[in-house]
Amino acid sequence: MADASVITVDGVVRPVSPEPPRSLLSILCDELGLTGAKLGCGEGECGACTVLVDGQPVKSCHVYATEAIGRSVTTIEGLAPGGAHPVQRAFVEEGAFQCGYRTPGLVMSAVALLGRVADPDDAEITDALSGNLCRCGTYPRIRRAVHRAARLTAREGAPGGTPGTAAEAQAADWTDGRAADSAPGSEHPRPQRPWDLVEPEERDWFAVLPDGLVVAWDPRTAGPAGAGGHGAGGGWGTGGGAWLHAAADGRVTAFTGKVNLGQDNRTALSLLVADELRVPRSASATTGA
Repeated sequence: MADASVITVDGVVRPVSPEPPRSLLSILCDELGLTGAKLGCGEGECGACTVLVDGQPVKSCHVYATEAIGRSVTTIEGLAPGGAHPVQRAFVEEGAFQCGYRTPGLVMSAVALLGRVADPDDAEITDALSGNLCRCGTYPRIRRAVHRAARLTAREGAPGGTPGTAAEAQAADWTDGRAADSAPGSEHPRPQRPWDLVEPEERDWFAVLPDGLVVAWDPRTAGPAGAGGHGAGGGWGTGGGAWLHAAADGRVTAFTGKVNLGQDNRTALSLLVADELRVPRSASATTGA
């Protein structure tokens, strides 16, 4: 029979006193120092405090600690060492966050979903994560991250499979996605390996892009003489350069030299490029490079 005075948190048995009455979130954060679950609304509506209790997602701000006595609680800290859980890796790889405050709750709800449904569709993902809000509005990326996590989980859990490193799994997942995205008629061909995992000279720019015109800006030489900055010519530079590719069919791709971390500024930059070059907004895309 379960002990009436302990909670198992991330595999460790913890004593719990029923007095004074306090929330499970308070126990986790204030007494155990597990700060992944966050206090958001305090009403069990935003999902920032989501943890798993016996494998089911629970809003820990809205549950008394005594309700978890004798049960098993899993926090984001207990998923995997070093953030190596497939769902955590997928969120990072898809940039499915911005401020990150509510990300742990979203991750825990996604883990619970994949524990029930190995390959959920968009509707199932939306339904399972409907109790978790993202004020930064990264919902499309979150949905893509859950799909990616499902693929990672299927691969690493396959009979006879040998899990590799996170980088190897990311590259393999990228290749799987590329096979689908690069099919005949696809509008989104992808490189053989994600460009952030290889050196610039090894990136297969023109194996992905069609024939067209390239205009490049080199921050090392740009800028008027005598101006302050980092460029050899006196201009300000990013260190990464930027360039445009205009394809024969009118599509324009802008390479920013920057990394997008969930802000979805690529969408805004695509609109700027389209307006500046007077091309349809649907024909403009922006990517970090």
